[in-house]
Amino acid sequence: MSDEVNDDEERRALLRHLIDRDTVPVDIVPTGLTRDAVLRMNAAVGTPVQLTTPGEVLLDPAGMPLGVEASSTETILLGGGAVTRSQLVGLGLRPEDVPNLTVMDNPRRSYQ
Repeated sequence: MSDEVNDDEERRALLRHLIDRDTVPVDIVPTGLTRDAVLRMNAAVGTPVQLTTPGEVLLDPAGMPLGVEASSTETILLGGGAVTRSQLVGLGLRPEDVPNLTVMDNPRRSYQ
């Protein structure tokens, strides 16, 4: 069993080396909220981004795909994001560090 774990770790290390860290697929390297990601999200609020909506798939009478309509792209302003207080504390941040994000109270758990 330990050999399998070592093989998995070696594969992951190789894939991390081969693939740019900013574009690593989630199924290869587990991801989570990071301090840098929260700070980047805070800095990005209000910046223009392009939003592309794919075109509809065109079907023949039998329901087989014939083609795709053109996609549409529009520029919008990034509206913001939300984090919980416990997420900020876990990352060593304070609400003052991310003024452009909505800081929510920690969710209450219901044990029913």
